[in-house]
Amino acid sequence: MSLSYPNLITRLRQRLRKMLVEGPVMDEKMHRLYRKGVGKLIHLSKYSRPDILNAVRELTKSGNKPSVAHYRAMLRVMKFCGRLEMKG
Repeated sequence: MSLSYPNLITRLRQRLRKMLVEGPVMDEKMHRLYRKGVGKLIHLSKYSRPDILNAVRELTKSGNKPSVAHYRAMLRVMKFCGRLEMKG
């Protein structure tokens, strides 16, 4: 089944909402990696991928005490960016 580009974005947002349930808090090393990754996503969304802006905004809300689910969601957004090419 082939999905159109807007449908993929909608599915990504829905999955992020489901994943961002409170869970165990990360250790300091993982938290540092999370902050770096979110910073890279902010840069990417500002300059070349405005389609991920809502997902990145949701990830930045948990900057103080992110859980492991937040980290997994950040990795998922990064994989999404690498998998889809911008058309235009």
